[in-house]
Amino acid sequence: MMIFRHLYYAVLLLGFFLILVAGGVIENVEEEVGGGGGKLSWNGRSKKMFDNVVQGSPFFVRSTVESKMINEIKKRQLSVVTESDLYEVVRTVSPKLFLSKSLTAMGKA
Repeated sequence: MMIFRHLYYAVLLLGFFLILVAGGVIENVEEEVGGGGGKLSWNGRSKKMFDNVVQGSPFFVRSTVESKMINEIKKRQLSVVTESDLYEVVRTVSPKLFLSKSLTAMGKA
């Protein structure tokens, strides 16, 4: 019984370590976007804010939310996305019913 407890804690520790490592990979400054081959540079906390909005969405609409935001960024011809740009993008693409939740998610970044 004691062996299983130690094994359980070892797996938890390994999982925590993997989350930390994956979190570091997510913080890349440049990212390949969409099928057009364009690259975006994220300034300040904008990438974390973008991720928070996507992750704060229900799982069945996350890809739609992400693509709408990326399409709006492309439409504005932004190569460097700042925090203020992202606030404008979110205000544009978010339905009024979910705007408050999206802005709250951005503030947690």
